[in-house]
Amino acid sequence: MIDSPCGSGKTVWSIQYINSLPAKNKVIFVTPFLAECDRIIAGCSRKRFVQPSAKAGKGRKINNFINLIKENKNIVTTHALFGAIDQSFVKELKLHNYTLIIDEALNVLNKINIYDESTEDISEESYINKKQVSDIKTLLDRGILIKNEDDEISWNKDFYLGKYDMLKNKSDTGNLFIMDNDLLMWTFPREIFSEEVFKEVYLLTYQFDFQIHSYYFKFYNIKYDKLEVVMSGEKCKLFPYGSHGIDLNFRKQAKGLIEICENQKMNSVGSPSINLLEKTPKTALSIKWYSENRESFKVIQNNVSNFWKNIAGAAGNDRMWTCFKDFEKSMSNQTLCKKNFIAINARATNDFANKKYLCYLANRYINPCMTRFFAKRDIHLNQDDFALAELIQWIWRSAIRNGEKIYLYIPSER
Repeated sequence: MIDSPCGSGKTVWSIQYINSLPAKNKVIFVTPFLAECDRIIAGCSRKRFVQPSAKAGKGRKINNFINLIKENKNIVTTHALFGAIDQSFVKELKLHNYTLIIDEALNVLNKINIYDESTEDISEESYINKKQVSDIKTLLDRGILIKNEDDEISWNKDFYLGKYDMLKNKSDTGNLFIMDNDLLMWTFPREIFSEEVFKEVYLLTYQFDFQIHSYYFKFYNIKYDKLEVVMSGEKCKLFPYGSHGIDLNFRKQAKGLIEICENQKMNSVGSPSINLLEKTPKTALSIKWYSENRESFKVIQNNVSNFWKNIAGAAGNDRMWTCFKDFEKSMSNQTLCKKNFIAINARATNDFANKKYLCYLANRYINPCMTRFFAKRDIHLNQDDFALAELIQWIWRSAIRNGEKIYLYIPSER
């Protein structure tokens, strides 16, 4: 586990390390974006990295991926494709002694769509598919799906329903769980992080302890060493975590580069109100708030326009903004344009390093079904640390990664 601040040299270390390996040592490098795949290919030219291709896989990248493993190729791929691996991959990987490097934590706990092979990140609160809920109930009531006391789902082998082949395959791996009898969740195959599958595994990220991936490691009792990367001249070296004060220095430097808009009127849209009946605080600018307060979108749009035009004097190309993906179209207008929208979960990319004027129009919470999933196993998630870690990753896509000052409108009081 290489846990070091954004821009501290984790990818540079990866390239140097890969280039230092003997030719016989094969590597799989996993990164969130295709652009970063190109960076690894260019930086490690002697290794001749290959990307899985849909054309070579007869229409499916996943088919080509497993063939490249069989051919002992050095492979670079995305989180999305790597997240689709199954037991056949695990079985094949055991034969080849690869080193695995993962840039940024994976989506290791996903919502299942029972009608196709897609999964969906559920770190945020998400909507329930009523048809799927009804079908899951029917499958449970008829004994086709079997739930044990730990909420793990298995398939009754006396039944074959071709319509649900994907669901049967997922349940056969022992990674399928159900929450509240309506939401099926699939965990990433834990064998990937065992010594039986890979020669070495490196995960590169920042503030790992506050990410869902860290709770997944606790859930499966997966052990790891925690290190940090330190620049020494043009070389990057690994040291025990905390030994060089890298994180503290990062925070001190960052503090002087961030100017936050403190306009009380503009920030009032993100102030929590109290539900007097339930005696609980409302979560302004959360995804649930967005779904219930569409009349406030115009207020936010006007505030952003005021921030960029009158307060910051921001040129169009210097702007970046975000909100929850489900509401991007509803929030977009001439000011909040699509070309300046940066996904709320953006990470591991330098493509926006010219952006100096930022609007973070969200208030993030972990999906309640996720917190319940882990709580049943006495693993408790820290909502505030999660939200902060995600916010830092988003901010660090901007010009601050180059040591430039940035200006931030973040109306959520939390």
